[in-house]
Amino acid sequence: MKALILILTFNGLMLCGFAQIGPSGSKLTAAQAAYTKGRYQEALNRLADAERLQKQTTAPVLYLKILVQRALLPAVNDSAFYNHMEQFDKLEVLRENCRLYLSNPVPAKISFAAYQKISQVRQSLTHYPVAKVQFDEIMHLKNTGKQH
Repeated sequence: MKALILILTFNGLMLCGFAQIGPSGSKLTAAQAAYTKGRYQEALNRLADAERLQKQTTAPVLYLKILVQRALLPAVNDSAFYNHMEQFDKLEVLRENCRLYLSNPVPAKISFAAYQKISQVRQSLTHYPVAKVQFDEIMHLKNTGKQH
């Protein structure tokens, strides 16, 4: 059901002229297709290409980037999340992207559903460690527990 809602939201955004026309728009469309198929790293690569072509991060690129970053983030109780400090860095980037998306005035072309979806992503991040020190302590405890 969630996949259907996401697909309908993406299609609605595209129909509203939310995507850029031209090469960057095709990169965004390719990123959307990769995301829908669960190929998240490919989606991030296509989004980076779209940003390079546009020389900026647009709302549709940021929206999809947030969804992809969230999909790549392990669950808070997943021990894989605490294997490397870079996971915390990725979490911080995702938090900042959510903040940027939600702090900008909502353009008329952005649907309320898209804005609400990013709010839900940001809310889901409240269960993760907030400070690097906190993350480091949990990482140390989990890794120490593995050694025994």
